Amino acid sequence: MFKNINSFGKAIVGAIVDIQSRYLALGMKIVAIKSFAITEEFLREFYHEHVNKPFFERDLVPAMEGGLCIAMVLEDEDAVQKVRAVNGATNPAEAFPGTIRHLYGIHEKGPNNAVHGSDSPESAEREIKIFNFI
Repeated sequence: MFKNINSFGKAIVGAIVDIQSRYLALGMKIVAIKSFAITEEFLREFYHEHVNKPFFERDLVPAMEGGLCIAMVLEDEDAVQKVRAVNGATNPAEAFPGTIRHLYGIHEKGPNNAVHGSDSPESAEREIKIFNFI
């Protein structure tokens, strides 16, 4: 999932193509893709485990609500691990150079990390349902 791609600025199309190309270069297949405006309702469902934490209302909702999201379902053997490796560390400032979060994350405003990847096959199944892919 590309998170609030409006933050990519004028280079938005190039960033989208580059990120998709990085996944495809690993042999993954895009089996579903969609774009939508991020709503608070979506954020509450997607980040349900964080709703009662102080940063949710203070930081996460204002940073993401109204932004454009591109969600993809990627398929491959070990897709979760491959996506997590190419995405890099959650905090862009800690991500290795060349990873998506290092390249496209916003370093100076906290961990606005540009992409999301499921942390397990079970999480992927839950998230695919939230995105209404199935």
